[in-house]
Amino acid sequence: MGKLYISELKMGQSVDILVMLKRKQLAKIPNASNFCLTIICLDRSGEIEAKLWEKAQEMSSLIQERDILAIKGIVTEYKGKYLLKIDDLTKVEESLCDLADFLPSTPKNRREMFEELVEIMSSVRNPYLRKVLQAFLTDSVWLKEFASAPADKRIHQPYIGGLLEHTLNVIKICLKFTDMYQFLDHDLLVTGAILHDIGKIHEFDYHRGIDYSTAGRLLGHIILGVQMVEGKIKDFPDFPEELRIALLHLIVSHHGQEESKSLQKPKFLEAILLHYADKLDSEMFQFEYVSTNQEENKKNLVLLENFEESFAFLKREKEAL
Repeated sequence: MGKLYISELKMGQSVDILVMLKRKQLAKIPNASNFCLTIICLDRSGEIEAKLWEKAQEMSSLIQERDILAIKGIVTEYKGKYLLKIDDLTKVEESLCDLADFLPSTPKNRREMFEELVEIMSSVRNPYLRKVLQAFLTDSVWLKEFASAPADKRIHQPYIGGLLEHTLNVIKICLKFTDMYQFLDHDLLVTGAILHDIGKIHEFDYHRGIDYSTAGRLLGHIILGVQMVEGKIKDFPDFPEELRIALLHLIVSHHGQEESKSLQKPKFLEAILLHYADKLDSEMFQFEYVSTNQEENKKNLVLLENFEESFAFLKREKEAL
């Protein structure tokens, strides 16, 4: 039996469900000596209010916002809305759960996208670039984080699996360039596309919501990405210096102009094309997001900070065209 989601709950149903704690409130019951714990629970499908009367004070001290909770109880109704009456409440270790069950996530299949990414990696023939890519593929921590990280906090693919989705889109755009212009360095451009945003797995904290990490705020994903790639290259003492510099330049310049947070402007053709591919996918996501399923998207991204402001901005941009 698959996971039960909040949107699937029915009146009178006995449930055993995993949820994320959005908000809690402990209040004394009028004319009584005991307390009631009210919590707002959510998963990727929606949210529901739940109440616990037994050992309310004790449980309130053990849980905090963004904790994953296992709740056993029964679905009742209060003031025309479903209410979950809690019989048992347990905190669950985050590592045992799939964050995509609780946070906004890519609508695409992450396993299939990763398999496609690995297939594209296999097309890289340069032995040194292959070694670097293989070093990442054999890094189990990187594999998990790269498949889970968002691409951004608000602007493009701001959800679990967003980095993988964005990276694959950028690679496919770059492959169109290499098909059209045979003189391009296919291996360098594809490797740069795969690794250009790799620092985002450390730029964001996406385990209890989506926000910037301390390293993300103070260093940013470009510097973090350079550090990660340099760390792998150091394991190969014979790695050509000019190739190392070219690969790192693709990362540090992919935002284009220096005022757009790039450390350098793109200074050779593959770097320029990577910048355009990155920018194109970001902007296409924004326009598609505003023009389709607006209310549904707003509902699904309830965890994203300042979403209303971002949504209004993108809508104004679309109307100005």
